[in-house]
Amino acid sequence: HEYAERFLMDGGNAYQHLKDMLHEEESMSAPITYHDIHKERRVTPGLHIYTTKCTDGSMKRWSFKKDPLYATISSQWNTDKILSAVKASCTIPSSFHPMDCISNSASLSYPTQEGIYMEDGCYHVDGGIAAPVPPT
Repeated sequence: HEYAERFLMDGGNAYQHLKDMLHEEESMSAPITYHDIHKERRVTPGLHIYTTKCTDGSMKRWSFKKDPLYATISSQWNTDKILSAVKASCTIPSSFHPMDCISNSASLSYPTQEGIYMEDGCYHVDGGIAAPVPPT
């Protein structure tokens, strides 16, 4: 609710609001209790974000497992990594063509300057290019 309110009030600067909110959450979060740890293990899934590697068009899954010691995923000092993955997964390269998604070509690639640099040392763009329907 708070995210939607901020987004609408500012005319749609979604990424900046997400970044601000995750950093706020990270700075305010404290470790949770032992009882909550066991409860969280049963109900809280991790976060998976898919991107497409610019150099070869392969799919990359970025996994952010929720550490049960913290109340939120952004409390684990993963905030900047999560934000980079979100940014890459929302980046459509200017050289992209919709047929790229259904092409049988295994050699899809995009100029690195069209992607987002990630911690694996490669540039990445929208994961929907390599996997319009990611594996579950």
